[in-house]
Amino acid sequence: MKGKITHWNDDRGYGFITPHRGGESLFFHVSSLNNRSRRPMLNEWISYRPSKGRNGKPCAVDIDYLLSPADSGTMWLRTSPAMLSALLFLVAVVLLVFFAGLSPFVIAIYLVMSLVTYQVYAFDKSAAKRKAWRIPENNLHLLSLAGGWPGALLAQERLRHKSIKQPFRTLFWLTLVLNIGGLLWLLTPQGSSILNSIVDRLI
Repeated sequence: MKGKITHWNDDRGYGFITPHRGGESLFFHVSSLNNRSRRPMLNEWISYRPSKGRNGKPCAVDIDYLLSPADSGTMWLRTSPAMLSALLFLVAVVLLVFFAGLSPFVIAIYLVMSLVTYQVYAFDKSAAKRKAWRIPENNLHLLSLAGGWPGALLAQERLRHKSIKQPFRTLFWLTLVLNIGGLLWLLTPQGSSILNSIVDRLI
């Protein structure tokens, strides 16, 4: 049978499928996927075999993605405002360097911090699956505040990590706004002067 994933909890590895022809939503676990090379995505079409769980309730097993990996990758790019936002922001920073006199050091900070932040999110995601020691959320917010928020956006979208928990999301967007505010301050004469003095000391 065919259906659409209408709920997915990536941290716990389970979700619900709404049948294509309507009816009661079916529970499914990540272990029921035939292809485990990637994680399921919300609103993704799949095929499945109806079954019953240990509790006797209906569930879905023998699940296959209806899109090829190539098509799935294209869909992800097409429906990822997070990636588009991050790329547009980095392009804007480059333009500020060329046309507004912003120090190129700022580009390096955003690129390095984004890479580090993405890797930290990936580590925390892996730790969550293994039920091992987790990265404190405050540390993730500090990384975003320090310029790693483009990497955090991509990690939340790509890894499906920290993308649902609303208190975390609220603080994340606050760090993003504060960081952009700091970037705009660097364009002022005072901010530019302080940044240049710091860069001169580092060099």
